[in-house]
Amino acid sequence: MNISKTLIYCSLLCLLSSCATVFSGKNQLVDISIPTQGAKLTIDSLTISTGTNFKTLILKDYVAKQLKFDAEGYKTTYHTIVPGDRSKWTYLSYFPFAAVLFLPPIIDLVSLNTWVFKDEYAFSSMRKYVNSDSTKKQLFMRNVAFEVSNSNNLFKAYTYDDYSSKGDSLRVMKYDSIGMKSTNMDVKLTDVLKKLSYIDTMNTVFIDNVNSIYLHANVTKVVFKGVTYPMAAMFNYYRFVDAELTTSWIAKNIYGDTLHKSTIVSLSGQFAVKNLVSTSAEKLAVEDAMEYSMLDFIDTLTSTGLAKSEKQITNFKEFISIGKPAKSPTNVSEAMKASVTIKDKEGHGSGFLISNDGYILTNHHVVKKNTDYTVILNDGTEYKAKVIRSNKAIDLALVKVEGNFELAYNLPETQNYKVGDEVWTIGTPQSVQLGQSVAKGIVSGSRKHNNSNYLQTDISVNKGNSGGPILLKNGELVAVVEYKLYGLGTEGISFSIPAYEVMQSLGIKY
Repeated sequence: MNISKTLIYCSLLCLLSSCATVFSGKNQLVDISIPTQGAKLTIDSLTISTGTNFKTLILKDYVAKQLKFDAEGYKTTYHTIVPGDRSKWTYLSYFPFAAVLFLPPIIDLVSLNTWVFKDEYAFSSMRKYVNSDSTKKQLFMRNVAFEVSNSNNLFKAYTYDDYSSKGDSLRVMKYDSIGMKSTNMDVKLTDVLKKLSYIDTMNTVFIDNVNSIYLHANVTKVVFKGVTYPMAAMFNYYRFVDAELTTSWIAKNIYGDTLHKSTIVSLSGQFAVKNLVSTSAEKLAVEDAMEYSMLDFIDTLTSTGLAKSEKQITNFKEFISIGKPAKSPTNVSEAMKASVTIKDKEGHGSGFLISNDGYILTNHHVVKKNTDYTVILNDGTEYKAKVIRSNKAIDLALVKVEGNFELAYNLPETQNYKVGDEVWTIGTPQSVQLGQSVAKGIVSGSRKHNNSNYLQTDISVNKGNSGGPILLKNGELVAVVEYKLYGLGTEGISFSIPAYEVMQSLGIKY
């Protein structure tokens, strides 16, 4: 009998000391607001509704809830809400039972639903996207690298209160250093550029030499902030994380010239940690912070005027008169004697004589640097070269060496080729040791883009062939090699500048 009374007494005490568990309920009504019109709220994988204010029941299971806001024309925004306080009913469990009877409220201590969310959450406006248009240059994400030392790769642990009030962290841990010259993050950022029309997805072939900007990013510092569980602050288990990145950005033109540099600090949204493993949340946070960083850099390019499109045509006020060749190549063998290699300390390209007194034609990107250039003839003779004139819009340059030369190509004034013609190129692919290499193909097509004409061939051209001649079997010049298409499954597609456009493009005449 005494045992039965004791069991009943203990059961009643346990029941009476579990007020929070009994009265708190499994769900909590939470008011969430964001000032962005038409925002769609998703909590974990459940879509709530669309608007600016959301009242919704949330399961109290001690787990952080992932909030995602989507709105047309805005960047997706991520927030996390966590049950950070005990239910007020918990006080009834402590008083008087724990205080008077010295019985801990065991049930309320272990019950998940005694932890509650805030009643209201108000978030700031979402980041509005700025779409590109015809007045802006095309932007291409070239590379995202990580060069982060051990001292700059940090994880800071916070209690929820200190995180919310921007207080001090509980502890700071250092991750290993990171050295990655390239990552696949450029693919995700490229998708953003496409969505914002900074990349013309309808044109994947032709290059705008003037209105194209390539973006390069190098992350130099990563700081993760993780919010611990209330009862387990001493352990490395986190409810959610965010990431702050310090990134060095460089904008370059198509020729590799640096247009602008900027260092940007960006903060990600908050990402809930699932199954006590924060790795996935950290990855999502880094990707989110990188998108914010890129958007900030684009804003910088816009505010400095660098993103504004430019006219593609370069007009020269004065013409340069050059002597018409006394003798031009009549076959491929003779054409080799009029073809040259152009090199500097860092690389090389190709070119060819267009006058017997040493005027040479090549690409702008072959001789764009302010440095010394050397011209090497077919027989190995070397000459010091001077860049006379350059047109970056059409990627052509005029170079001069001092000397007298037997053979030089004649510049045609009209189109002198048709689709299906057999053509040859002479150049220096890959290495100076391969100077005046000959390759053969056909004219695959005659193309036009942005008022510029292109000769398409299937000739094998490689790095170093740029600026070399495209000629017919009789040695007649038809074009200047510019670039080829690269990519998995892409073979034999190269483009050249028609020779009949050279004189007008560089402001020269015979």
